[in-house]
Amino acid sequence: MVDEGSETTQDTETVREPPAPDWDLFDPKTGMVGLIPFFDSGRPVCSLPLDPAVKNYMLVSHNVIDQATNDAAFDKYVVSGLGLIRAGSPNGLFTADTDDPQWVLSHKLLMPAFATKAIKGYHDLMVDPAMQLVLKWARLNPGDEIDVTADYTRLTFETIGLVGFGYRFGAFYRENPHQFVTYMGDLLYWAIKNSTNPEASPYDPPAEVIEAVTYMNGLVDGVVDHRKQHPDHGTEKDLLDYMLGAKDEESGEGLSAEIIRSQINTFLIAGHETTSGLLSFATYYLMNNPDVLAKCYAEVDAEIGDDLSKVPTAADVVNCRYLMQVLKEVLRLWPGAPFIIRHSRGAEELLEEYPVEPADSLNISLAHLHRDPVIWGDDADSFNPDRFAPGEEEKLPPNAYLPFGVGQRACIGRQFAIAEAHLALALILQRFEFIDHADYQLSIKRGLTIKPRDFKIQIVPRPGREAAVLRAGGVEPVADESPTKAATARRDKVDVPKNGKKIVVAFGSNLGSSEGLAREMVADAARGGFETELAELDTFTDNLPTDALFVVVTSSYNGQPPDNAKAFCEWLGNLESPDALAGVRYSVFGCGDRNWASTYQAIPALIDAGLAAHGAERVVDLGAADASDDFDGQFRSWYGPALTQFYTASGLDPIELDEGGDRLIMEIGTPLRQRFFKTLNAVPVRMESKEELQGKSTDGTPDRSTLLIDLELPEGVTYETGDRLAVLPFNTAETISRTLGYFTSAPETIVSLHADGPTDTVLPLDQPHTLSTLLNFYSELQLPATRAQIDTLVEYATAPRDRRRLSSLTGEDKDSQEAYREFVLEARRSVIDLLEENPSCCPPDEVLLDLLGELKPRFYSIASSPSVDPRTVSLMVNVMEAPSLSGHGTYRGTCSTFLARQPIGQRLHASVRAPGMPFRPPDNPEVPMIMIATGSGLAPFRGFLQERAQDASRGRVGTSMLFFGCRNSGADFLMGKDLEQYDEDGVVQLVTAFSDEPGRRRKFVQNRIWDKRHEVWDLMEKGANVYVCGHAGRVAPAARKVFEDLYRDQTGADEEAAQQWVQSLRDDNRYLEDIWAG
Repeated sequence: MVDEGSETTQDTETVREPPAPDWDLFDPKTGMVGLIPFFDSGRPVCSLPLDPAVKNYMLVSHNVIDQATNDAAFDKYVVSGLGLIRAGSPNGLFTADTDDPQWVLSHKLLMPAFATKAIKGYHDLMVDPAMQLVLKWARLNPGDEIDVTADYTRLTFETIGLVGFGYRFGAFYRENPHQFVTYMGDLLYWAIKNSTNPEASPYDPPAEVIEAVTYMNGLVDGVVDHRKQHPDHGTEKDLLDYMLGAKDEESGEGLSAEIIRSQINTFLIAGHETTSGLLSFATYYLMNNPDVLAKCYAEVDAEIGDDLSKVPTAADVVNCRYLMQVLKEVLRLWPGAPFIIRHSRGAEELLEEYPVEPADSLNISLAHLHRDPVIWGDDADSFNPDRFAPGEEEKLPPNAYLPFGVGQRACIGRQFAIAEAHLALALILQRFEFIDHADYQLSIKRGLTIKPRDFKIQIVPRPGREAAVLRAGGVEPVADESPTKAATARRDKVDVPKNGKKIVVAFGSNLGSSEGLAREMVADAARGGFETELAELDTFTDNLPTDALFVVVTSSYNGQPPDNAKAFCEWLGNLESPDALAGVRYSVFGCGDRNWASTYQAIPALIDAGLAAHGAERVVDLGAADASDDFDGQFRSWYGPALTQFYTASGLDPIELDEGGDRLIMEIGTPLRQRFFKTLNAVPVRMESKEELQGKSTDGTPDRSTLLIDLELPEGVTYETGDRLAVLPFNTAETISRTLGYFTSAPETIVSLHADGPTDTVLPLDQPHTLSTLLNFYSELQLPATRAQIDTLVEYATAPRDRRRLSSLTGEDKDSQEAYREFVLEARRSVIDLLEENPSCCPPDEVLLDLLGELKPRFYSIASSPSVDPRTVSLMVNVMEAPSLSGHGTYRGTCSTFLARQPIGQRLHASVRAPGMPFRPPDNPEVPMIMIATGSGLAPFRGFLQERAQDASRGRVGTSMLFFGCRNSGADFLMGKDLEQYDEDGVVQLVTAFSDEPGRRRKFVQNRIWDKRHEVWDLMEKGANVYVCGHAGRVAPAARKVFEDLYRDQTGADEEAAQQWVQSLRDDNRYLEDIWAG
């Protein structure tokens, strides 16, 4: 009997208009928070009676908001007051439509100006206005009142002017505001006043607005012209430098004078408003939460210190992590723009059951989203920075926190705003205490953004910090211990003369790990003066060198040799003479994975013992590294001493190679129009179809994605049932964009890479590519950082705290190894994650590119049989998208996301690979099969069943059983109807194990095997093969254990005999596992 679930549907009449609340009860003075009682999650979409000519909807529940954030179906709606600002900024990033070609060009070219590394470069410029603010406050008399919002507006406006285009408005030194500020206020007042006036137009403004815009444009044009005439302005690179120098790599087009003017006006208008509001609300909450304020004081004292003559570095400020939590929590409660306005992209879309047209205005209410008790808890209205503590933020569902907007129209300057506020607040807390002399009660002032109304306080210096003295130049010098020169210039290469000795390195590798280590050894040996040779292990069958050291690096594949080591292992196993290999000096290093415990290091151990048994001399004891653990650390622990012994065994004195090895040399070239793609012997395959296999979970939401993908093979390429497909992906745009933030070069920069000596890189050498192309096609961006990579990061970290933190992960002592395992391996922290967490670490571009390493293919079991269609292979792909274990936003699987985003008809590159063991249906179709799978582990068995169905149509087939485990019949019973049909047709007996089926007892596959133990034993007695496909840490050991229990139950044997029985099945290839570790 097959376990079944049931789903019911109910036809309902479509409701064309969502309900509207009783607006007569709404008090406009209450602002955005006053809207909350008017809506609830039971009415996720409501009508807003704002403009009779436009349908306005309020979106309040997370589910419907999450849907509206999809950029493929919805886009930013430039309406009302925002559209009127076009009078002063017609093509600004903030005000232009997404399909405006000038917006597309501007957004693309200006992204590098707001990348992480660029923001770090603005730090010293940001310090100047921040110091003006704290010096002004320090000079106040006791009892003087501060208009908080006004002073923060001066600060943010001055910062935008200085960092944006090198202009000082003198906001802190004028009795009256600069004329530009006055005119900008007039423009904003007109836009907001007429935001609901359908007759108002940015293209026909009144005379006073024309006067304001004319002045603003004239001032900006003058500044731009002056910069063009004096490009070497002697200060740090600012936003205007980026705008003047940016060129599109495809068209060569840059930003016109009009566009540059619009962007500067946009930055001034939008940039100063958001940050001044953030700082104002932060001050309010700190003043009213003394426990939080005390933590901030303690952190600032620890990270920045009490010496007011020293200005904090960018790294010092970033290390104030709790202060960042405060800013994030403030933005949750009071995002600068309380609504995000969207509309559908040219087609009718459904939100819940309501159809919406492109002209309809969809108002995402952040007041509801950011205060939803389902997401934030029952205290959602309270101020609690611990919501953003390490490990907490990543628990949030996607699109639950949107203080800077969403998707491609999210605020491009969000990092700028946060960095500016972080610095200012750190300097203020270093110096002052707040006094709430007027018992201020929070009231909201609404304009382009929201701010506290009439918020005034007093301040006093913190005890012992009455004086503030600036060091000449205004910036603290870098500590002497920091390797500043190393971060900006490559070490001179020391040439080691040839020593007349030779090292031969042979590798056995299916997935590339062993080959990578072998290439590293060859590169080091060549730099150390050795003559070298690198080749596949099979090359040395019956041909071992006696005039060189012979080093083997190899893996095992379910106890079998890699494809390029099979002939060598067979030859070695057939040697008879104990002296057959006399004169050979060798060392072996094995790559393996303890998740395959029974065959761990089987082939390296076999080769090591075999060489010794036939007269070869072992130079270094067998080494081993576990891919499921600290692989790199284990390799280095063996390799360091081994390298010394290689010299000694060759009669040489060991030498110490320079730590960095051979770096890539980056050379700026000319624009490149075509991109090259390295196929790694892959062939182009065509995406034929994609089908979502996941249903809805028990709470009614599709929380996972598993795709059935059909790919068309090119003519002449064949496969067999049970084969694998190696897919070479591209990196995601999100990951590339994040990574580019840590390069000083722009994405479109043309670079050519040259190897300064032997190198193991597979990056395209001596060919021009854009930097973004290299990161897209060639670089591995998300794997956990190795200890060797972290060692290099230590070298370029300038802040002592960052150097200590990184160094603690690379030591050989037990504590360091455990710290690396927990902090890096288990949390899957990448090189980029570590750069983000250690902001003083800024390796040069060529070092960072070299560090990232090569993008590796991903392997999938083929979920089809050529007996159905020899030209089509199917894959069953779990699309990985979940909160990052390291706490850095959302993690998206490199290859699964790549495949999920490929359109139908797209060609990608892949290669068919045979399994390293006979994980195929028996050649004799009458041999029974017992198949055990969970989730997408079903993939190979779909192919098995397709083949058995074809066999059944031609004659008799053996009885087979499929034990399939998943959560429940409605959510992830993958291919359920097909499997049930196979069961009905007698191809297989289907036995399901649902772990979360409503109204049923929780079951796993091992429970169901035990339930059916008599039938299973009967098939084993008839010579059945057992196949297991699933997680190495869960399914595989559970299946082995239940088969051991089965043997004991049927025979009365003890535990040891049962284990031996299962092992004998494995040895006879009757118990086969295709399992994965993560």
